[in-house]
Amino acid sequence: MPIGVFIDGDSEWDLAKEKILKLEVHEQLRDVQDILVMMGSKTRMKILELISNGGSWTLKDLSAKMATKDSNISQQIDKLEAVGLVKRFRQKGESTKLIVPIYERIQIDFRKKE
Repeated sequence: MPIGVFIDGDSEWDLAKEKILKLEVHEQLRDVQDILVMMGSKTRMKILELISNGGSWTLKDLSAKMATKDSNISQQIDKLEAVGLVKRFRQKGESTKLIVPIYERIQIDFRKKE
């Protein structure tokens, strides 16, 4: 994945490294539960691993790499996108959408703040 600012149609999408999703269980329990459910799928975890480790990934690229149908990957990406872990966008002048991670890391804090 190229690092920096991506162009999504006419708008910019900043995907700088070191973006961390920080969740506190005691304040954001529902968000934490949603994220953990997403992490419960081997397919979704593999998608996150692939797109987080570089390169530009399209739906077809992921389907080929994971040896499964486009529709299966698309359903999983829909779920990841719904909880805000990935984004699909079309670079200016391109017809195919790229799939990119929103965060480099996810941090879940189980301790209560004093």
